Amino acid sequence: MNIQELSRVWAVAFPLSVTAAGGLVFEAVGIPNGLLIGGLLASLVICRLYRRAEVLAGSLQYVQITIGIELGALFAAGDLAITGKLAAAACLLAMCLMLQIAISFFWLRIVSGWTATDAVLASYPGAMAAVLDLFDRASASPRVIMVHVLRLIVLTVAASAMIHSSSDAGTPGSTGIWNWIAVGAVALASLVVGRTLEMCKVPAPYMLVATFFTAVGLRSGFSASVDLPHWSLVVCEILLALLITIRIKDAGLAEFRSSLMPGTIAIVLMLLTSAGVAWLAKVLLHLDFATMSLSYVPGGVESVAIIAISSGLEASFIMKLHFFRLILVQTAPAVVSLLRLRSSPG
Repeated sequence: MNIQELSRVWAVAFPLSVTAAGGLVFEAVGIPNGLLIGGLLASLVICRLYRRAEVLAGSLQYVQITIGIELGALFAAGDLAITGKLAAAACLLAMCLMLQIAISFFWLRIVSGWTATDAVLASYPGAMAAVLDLFDRASASPRVIMVHVLRLIVLTVAASAMIHSSSDAGTPGSTGIWNWIAVGAVALASLVVGRTLEMCKVPAPYMLVATFFTAVGLRSGFSASVDLPHWSLVVCEILLALLITIRIKDAGLAEFRSSLMPGTIAIVLMLLTSAGVAWLAKVLLHLDFATMSLSYVPGGVESVAIIAISSGLEASFIMKLHFFRLILVQTAPAVVSLLRLRSSPG
């Protein structure tokens, strides 16, 4: 192995080790969801100081498939029916999305003086993949990505601080040969189909496919279990922390400072809106406030999923609403473009 190859290995291994160490330390001292919070803080520091940091190839696919399998098992064990409360909660979610976008846009465009394009993209509560796609099509500044990365970090830390992890969360992790065959089959199918969906710009494609195949496989009786060992979730949280923060390693200090204050305030306003609508859902629908708060937070579907799984909350209910949110935020830009096309002269 030559010097160049060793350098590339170090660029992956060093930030990964620091992220893992930070997460394990926070977990050891008993901080709720400490693995994810500690990993985020450690990786944020290392990615700012060590600009050559890289993420392990295939990390995104591993994280999404792992979360998808866990969610699929939860969906299979729960009720998949669309209840009256779920439908009402979805209506409140649509209202929450409109309020979040409007309030954030007003703050960034009118108060902070950002361009309309930057303000719209920074307020867009979609998955990071969707944001990057829109960012590539529009003449937006790098501060848009900075705001979304900050939002993921703030969202994850805030949700983790509010919702304590459960020691009973997660599957026991069957080691039977048929269980591993089922896990391998789901992972392989998720990679193939997820890649196709990724090319079609579908957000979190591997997670969606893994969730679907796991739930269908368990519900149909094709497999008795699709269980993952605990260590796979530990690795998942560490990689997720690094995936979130790796995007800001090349951001300049001036860009970081200029977007920090207005972006953070916009994020806080969106989270306060989530809390307000969650309180409304608690009063009107008699639903748990913590569950609804996690259901209405803007974006960060992978972070929300891993927190929901580890918290012992109704992860199935939470993710049903987040999948509905993904549908809304993904179809909205296409609908707006179609309406503009029809209204344009000629």
